[in-house]
Amino acid sequence: MSETVNYSTADAVAVIAMNRPDALNGFTSKLCADLLEALERAAADDAWRRLGLLLATVSAKELADLPCRELLRRLFPEDDIRLFEGTPVYFQCTCSRERVAGILQALGGAEVHALLEERGDVEVRCEFCNRAWRFDAVDVASLFSPGSTQPAPPGLH
Repeated sequence: MSETVNYSTADAVAVIAMNRPDALNGFTSKLCADLLEALERAAADDAWRRLGLLLATVSAKELADLPCRELLRRLFPEDDIRLFEGTPVYFQCTCSRERVAGILQALGGAEVHALLEERGDVEVRCEFCNRAWRFDAVDVASLFSPGSTQPAPPGLH
């Protein structure tokens, strides 16, 4: 499709993936345009049109009164519908000092020392929970001393 976005379908599922690993999938105007094009392509798919037409037949009363399983059976009687148990939604941020230290190490000593010299300390703010992580000169020195690599944090998938 494009050099920045991959689009594929498998088993009636559209998969849209950013494809700029060299730029860490940094968001640019080209990437935005390519993503919009991929979304339009997915929306033009017959399965999405069918879904939209079927959902337009549901009244507000039905949405409020019918259990999910019954509503799905009425909408898609000829389809094999699987309804999975829900999981509670809750706020959970996985940021930690160790993760931020690893990010700073990946940024590189020269860059982090330049920030330290410019500002007096290095602050990284988590964009999820808004917590500020501050590293002073002693912290930065320990990050880049020989043999001081941060272990990789456990991955969440």
